[in-house]
Amino acid sequence: MDKHIEMSYCNFEAFMELANSYLGINSHPLFDTIKGLMEEVKMTSVDVAETLMPKSVKDDVGSCLEGLIQALEMARGVTAKVDNSSGGGDRGE
Repeated sequence: MDKHIEMSYCNFEAFMELANSYLGINSHPLFDTIKGLMEEVKMTSVDVAETLMPKSVKDDVGSCLEGLIQALEMARGVTAKVDNSSGGGDRGE
C-alpha cells in the first residue's frame, strides 16, 4: 500500500528551533542570510535538520550553517530551472 505523508515546509522559526537543538545556538551572523533564503525557497524541516547535523567531528557551527546555505541556494536554482522550463508563469493566454 502506498501512503503519502504531507510535510509542511520549514519556516525561519522552525529553523531556529532546529539550530538550537542540533547546534546549541540561538543566534549567528549567518542567520540573516538563511532567513532570506528560506523566504524564497521551500524546504522541509527534515531536509533542514539533515543539513544542520554535523557529518564529522571537524564540522563546526559555521560549516553546518554554510551547508544549509548551499542546500538552499541549490534548491533555489532547481526551482528557477523548473519555473523557466514550464513557461515561467505568464504565457500571454
